[in-house]
Amino acid sequence: PKLLSDLKLQKASEGALLKLLAALPAMYRRGAERAKQRIYVDSSGWSRTEESVPLLPVLQDAIWTERKLRITYERGGECVAVEREVDPLGLVAKGSAWYLVGGVSGELRSYRVTRIVRAETLETACQIPPDFDLQNFWRQSTATFKASLPKYTATFRVAPAVFPRLSFAGRFARVGEVI
Repeated sequence: PKLLSDLKLQKASEGALLKLLAALPAMYRRGAERAKQRIYVDSSGWSRTEESVPLLPVLQDAIWTERKLRITYERGGECVAVEREVDPLGLVAKGSAWYLVGGVSGELRSYRVTRIVRAETLETACQIPPDFDLQNFWRQSTATFKASLPKYTATFRVAPAVFPRLSFAGRFARVGEVI
């Protein structure tokens, strides 16, 4: 619901769901309503807070109209903002966070939407690579990011009863072997 609300589509999705349920034959409608009551997708992580994305409509409009964007972006961990002209190629929702995928000087890049402090749609048409596939780009980008994370080895002494719970230590932690 949060992601659809960010895109101003929550009411439309609720209406579509009602229409879909009404169009189902009676024998399937009960099962669909029961599934809706029994299955819930929570796209937020445990530690993430809801992020405000006031510039998302500007980014979305530039994507639909295929117009370049001028953005001011705060890099992670730095207090310096940079300005870029971006060919907006797509939006990705990762958990409850939004990312803009865009082309800059022939390179594909990802920008976390909450770090974009200013966005302006330009009159210039954007350049969309003919072979660009948002889903494939995101999968490859995610794999590259995970592979580039630093790896540290640590040895801990824990009670045997605690060890099975260590696999829940965090999304970037991996527990090796018992010594």
